[in-house]
Amino acid sequence: MFTAHMWVTPTNEMPEPPLGFLVGLTHGRSASLFALLAGVSLGIIRDSLYRSSSSDDPTLSLTALRRKTALRAVYLIGIAATLALFNERILLILDNYGIWFLAVIPLLSLRTRTLLWIGTCNLLVLVPLFHYLKYVPLPYLVTLALGITDYYFPVYLTYVLVGLVLWRLGWGRRRELARRCAKWGAVAAGVALSAGTLLDSWRLGRPSLAWLGMEAYNSVYLVPASPETGAVEYPDLNLLTPAHWQFWYNAYLYIAPHTDSTLEAVANLGWSVALVSVMLLAPSGLYRALSPVAALGSMALTAYSLHIVWHIFTWKFFGPIGLFPSYVLMIAVFLTLASLWRLRFRRGPLEALFHRISTPSAP
Repeated sequence: MFTAHMWVTPTNEMPEPPLGFLVGLTHGRSASLFALLAGVSLGIIRDSLYRSSSSDDPTLSLTALRRKTALRAVYLIGIAATLALFNERILLILDNYGIWFLAVIPLLSLRTRTLLWIGTCNLLVLVPLFHYLKYVPLPYLVTLALGITDYYFPVYLTYVLVGLVLWRLGWGRRRELARRCAKWGAVAAGVALSAGTLLDSWRLGRPSLAWLGMEAYNSVYLVPASPETGAVEYPDLNLLTPAHWQFWYNAYLYIAPHTDSTLEAVANLGWSVALVSVMLLAPSGLYRALSPVAALGSMALTAYSLHIVWHIFTWKFFGPIGLFPSYVLMIAVFLTLASLWRLRFRRGPLEALFHRISTPSAP
């Protein structure tokens, strides 16, 4: 997340290699990992509520889970609104998380298999539909209500659902499941990235770096951005006429970060699942060595919010020349402060505030 965001500029250009390769590896993938772990957090909250419930009625725990999820959604939207008052560079994701959490609430009682079917339907049916609707003239409030934003609703909802499903299946307890997830996640990511790169290389007639976000934005489209609206438009695209083949390519197969195509979503899911699985399988010695990272991870919401503020000040006072020194300093400062905080407190500042708000007081 730190790497993906530090070099975001008002014109969205990527830094030159070799730094560009490092940024490209994280570009768009930190968001998918964040969403997957959001689903895991719902599973952890569910388990905690079931264990602490004094009643044998599972519906009471489910009601508490829905209430806590709704409060979390409102809390995230509020933090995003506050950060938006100052942020001009980074696409804020917290308000989108709030919307995804609200959307998950009716699904929390569904069986695991049903959740997987919903995720599959999202990637195969809703993803192209949302790409299509993006270029149909619709009122802004309608597109906002449908979740046609910088983070496509069906794609990121699927990330959340997969995280929830894997935790339900015992991802954190069953090492054999973690090993399988590490193996098949890596395979899925490798196949998706390879296929997407080969297809885009064939389209361009040269080796493509789209998977690193290092091709020109919107290069897949035939029609350039409209000078009046700033939006990419397709000729004669509406609900009654078929779209050009490049539209379907972009919806299903284009591999560039933040394309939110089906193939990019599969690649992001694969690598995110593989990475988390490897961490779950890590030996205790590695856990101790990475304890500062674990401390920072335990207060991800606080770290996210503060790193937005850090980036704002870096860009305002130092500009592009200060990005790399600021990046190194930010990592060192955040890891140190998180480690010191963890020695005294279980939760980060924003996490503790959320826990207090969402946990009913004892009578």
